[in-house]
Amino acid sequence: MVSTWFTLTAVYVFCYMEILDRVNVLVFVLALPVLALWLTENCQWRYVGQRLAGTLKGLIAGLTYGVTLVVVLSNFVGWWFVPVSPQKKALLTVTTQLVDAGYYQGYGSMWQANVLTELSNGALEVWCWGQPDWINGYADSYDTLDHVWPWLQAVDHVKQYPTGKVFMIFTNDETQRYTIPAQLATVPEYTFYDDEYYVVYTFNSVNELQNVLCT
Repeated sequence: MVSTWFTLTAVYVFCYMEILDRVNVLVFVLALPVLALWLTENCQWRYVGQRLAGTLKGLIAGLTYGVTLVVVLSNFVGWWFVPVSPQKKALLTVTTQLVDAGYYQGYGSMWQANVLTELSNGALEVWCWGQPDWINGYADSYDTLDHVWPWLQAVDHVKQYPTGKVFMIFTNDETQRYTIPAQLATVPEYTFYDDEYYVVYTFNSVNELQNVLCT
């Protein structure tokens, strides 16, 4: 079981995988030891013999290690050999250009915010923007900078704005659905980056951004 935990650590530290894989692998690895413990406490081993009991627990441990190892290898092969999608390449380009231009704080929707922080090794601090309106839908809730998610980011983001130069990143789908990107599209001089996947606007401060949104 110790080797299984080392393998699981490798999954989280060195391998790229989708979030569902991460969750399912963890649940699987935790579930089987619990199953072995339950069998030890609840089954009458005297009827099957201690040798069979030890064999069963060994099989459970081996299955845990084997499945975890398969997941590690498959994700490693996928990360190493499968080409990065054009959209992910575009987001990496955005990350590099923002850092090179001296932009370290800004706004992005949930699907971009934490990814930008990861891609920049923590250089970019992104306010996860767009508090959803669970009753009326999402479209009308992306209309103010104060709509910040209360989770998946630093607590201070709910209470304070970014400082210094600031950016806002949208997917092309978001630019067509929400209020703020529609407003910013009318002032192309603030466009920092634009391709078929993302558009990024940059400003000298949050105050400048707010003034643009108020015009």
